[in-house]
Amino acid sequence: MSNCDPTNYGSLDLPAELIQRYGNNLPRYTSYPTAAEFTPTFGSPDWEKDLFRELQENPESPISIYCHLPFCVSLCYFCACNKIISKKRDPVEPYLNALRSEISQLAGRFSRLPAVAQLHWGGGTPNYLTPQEIDILMNELRRNFPKFLQGADISIELDPRTVSNHHLQTLHTLGFNRLSFGVQDFDPEVQRVINRIQPYEAVARLCNESRALGFGGINMDLIYGLPKQSEKSFESTLEKVCRLRPDRIALYGYAHVTWVSKTQRVFDKHARPSSDLRLKLFQLALQRLAGEGYRYIGMDHFALAKDPMAAACEDGTLHRNFMGYSTHKTATLLGFGMSSISTIPGAYAQNYRAIKEYTAAVREGRIPVERGLRRSAEDRWRGAAIQSVMCSQPIYFEEFERSWGIDLRDTMRLEIVQALKDDALAEVDDEKLAVTPKGRFFLRNIAAIFDSYLPSHVQSKTFSQAV
Repeated sequence: MSNCDPTNYGSLDLPAELIQRYGNNLPRYTSYPTAAEFTPTFGSPDWEKDLFRELQENPESPISIYCHLPFCVSLCYFCACNKIISKKRDPVEPYLNALRSEISQLAGRFSRLPAVAQLHWGGGTPNYLTPQEIDILMNELRRNFPKFLQGADISIELDPRTVSNHHLQTLHTLGFNRLSFGVQDFDPEVQRVINRIQPYEAVARLCNESRALGFGGINMDLIYGLPKQSEKSFESTLEKVCRLRPDRIALYGYAHVTWVSKTQRVFDKHARPSSDLRLKLFQLALQRLAGEGYRYIGMDHFALAKDPMAAACEDGTLHRNFMGYSTHKTATLLGFGMSSISTIPGAYAQNYRAIKEYTAAVREGRIPVERGLRRSAEDRWRGAAIQSVMCSQPIYFEEFERSWGIDLRDTMRLEIVQALKDDALAEVDDEKLAVTPKGRFFLRNIAAIFDSYLPSHVQSKTFSQAV
């Protein structure tokens, strides 16, 4: 079971002093070790060997698939994703050909492939592709991975500014059942500053069209901490979002990571919300979403009580991987496309981030892995503990020791554990460690007590702020 109960988190007291004390730069723990530890000494031959062993030994274990579509028509100034801005479509066909080749080449190495439990297309802007190109890519995936579980999540990220009804019809016909709309903010002045103009009416029309076609899962992304945001403007955005009633909401804190995205330097001429205002925006969202019946999943995710993710959160089956929170617990994730990350229990692998190197590797018939990591036994048990914390699942020490041969009580940093207890973020006794309702807002801080790599990065710019 999980400690992810439906407590009214909107009324929880989150004082600024507490936020400040626990606001270090910390990993988001979509993996352990994190991608900061990946190294080029782990390459294609290592990954192919490890992946082959995993799929041969566990042919019945369902897998997840991620496809990276990097193209965007215009640049959103807040974005730090791996993307290619191009109004011309010249690069699309060569990239799609490489992506299809990567899929078929990898699948062709195995005589039998597991069923797919989760498929997600991210970017970039996946709907940069034409409906015909989407159809071609999906058919390539279905041809190489012919078995999808009944009830599999098949999702795609969409830019509301460029989605047509033809796109929606094609996606529905191809079996996509979850759409994720990048909203960020509905205030016209905020949209102008971040270079992303999309009127509320256009997004509302898109939601109505999607539901009319039969899409049962609609997600929306919001960002707080952007330039020009105020309590009044963000309250208006929240009111409009709740009017549209998405099934899930991702509420991200803007991360000003100019060492990753130089474009974000354009914000230096605009005042960004202060720490105090940023906290007020966050708390404003918590109160409004709680009042509208959204359950807090963890980190920046919310879901309506009827949504499968809310159920998974409460019954202890929630899972976390490189795609974020998931209702499908799969040990293997296959990432296709430039910069995508793949994982199996014993290793991680990331494709080349640059399109030139990625397409060249595929053209040569190589798995296009640029760097990765083989996990040690210690990495795996620490990762298991971190996974439990990030999903708000209690860790029972004796049960953990039976599974992993490790008594976690001997590994935790006691001074940090005591601080977490004093601040009512975690309950720790001789039997278990459990995240409290308040502690669910500080999951990264609690997970960090099991992170043996963290001291070398905690003062660096490697990660974004925890809150």
